[in-house]
Amino acid sequence: MAYEVPQETLERTKNCPFAFACQKPGQWAPCTVVSHVNRQVLFVNPREKGICPYFSLFGLDYICGCPTRAEIYSRYKV
Repeated sequence: MAYEVPQETLERTKNCPFAFACQKPGQWAPCTVVSHVNRQVLFVNPREKGICPYFSLFGLDYICGCPTRAEIYSRYKV
């Protein structure tokens, strides 16, 4: 069963290089959330460094700026 994400959120995620694979549990393991700020700013362990345009380096950590990933984490705690 796919994670449900509002169309508005998907439309804001214009640069997804993985064709929204994070919506398909069991088929794709999204980056692991290490910590968060209000479930919107996600600090992650990236699956593959340097590939996703939504990554930002913050010191030695990575921040995920993907609207779809933030929505999935907020709704499903994944």
